[in-house]
Amino acid sequence: MEFEGLRPRFGFGGLDEECCGYENSKYIILPVPYDSTTSYRVGTREGPAAIISASMNMELYDIETASNPYEAGICTLPAAEPHMGAVDKFLKNLEKICARILADKKYLITLGGEHSISYSPIAAYHKALKKAGRKMAVVQIDAHSDLRADFEGTEYNHACVMRRVREEFKLETVHVAIRSYCDDEAAYIKKSRVKIFHGHEVAGRLVEKTPDIIKALAGFDDVYLTIDIDGLDPSIVPATGTPEPGGLLWYETLHFIKELVKSKNVCGFDLMELMPIPGNHASDFLASKLVYKVIAYLEKYAKSKK
Repeated sequence: MEFEGLRPRFGFGGLDEECCGYENSKYIILPVPYDSTTSYRVGTREGPAAIISASMNMELYDIETASNPYEAGICTLPAAEPHMGAVDKFLKNLEKICARILADKKYLITLGGEHSISYSPIAAYHKALKKAGRKMAVVQIDAHSDLRADFEGTEYNHACVMRRVREEFKLETVHVAIRSYCDDEAAYIKKSRVKIFHGHEVAGRLVEKTPDIIKALAGFDDVYLTIDIDGLDPSIVPATGTPEPGGLLWYETLHFIKELVKSKNVCGFDLMELMPIPGNHASDFLASKLVYKVIAYLEKYAKSKK
């Protein structure tokens, strides 16, 4: 039913359904407003809406690539229904949604919410690629390793997501800008020889360290990129639930992502853990711009386009 005088429903970038419907869009934005296992400050459930809202005030011409990435089609789905029961059941249901999107040959971009959410799109991508005979690795930009065996009564806590990815799916993981983990994680990292590039090793030096990180992905053509916004420094992104000093800055982060896209097939990505601060929209805008920059790099430099 149509009504006169009402605005169309806008999605990411201010793009309406007529311009960027599901069928004619390459990129699918899936908002997941979920933060039931956060352990310090809640509020990341508001992250997806804040990112999409900020993106509506973003210029869609990308200066660096001299392009309009939105022309590939960016469709924003309705938010995934939160489930306040067992987190593992929620993640399994979310995986089914992700798998359906991938079955439609779409490029899935997931917006959280807490980092436990990443389990679902990673699971969906891993299973789809494994079925096609391909091997996928995961690159994590984050302040925290998220390698706990369990936390606060569940193995699917946001502090455990990368441990689940490694142990359930047997995926190689490479961790960038890590500045915090517990002694049990330290023991696991040493025992399992997890590839970690700590914050003190790469912050301010990520451009020169990028070749080493990409070298750590040797043997993998497909890479899933998961970005916890607290991987960036709180001086430029204060709006996150568990901030850690000593993170990445804007241009070095973009350089790394661009080089990753050039060298590997970045098959999917997500952005997690934005916790909007009322009255301070800079972090929201940065997050929306970061999502759009990744799309711009995919359109300009993606290995699959060569």
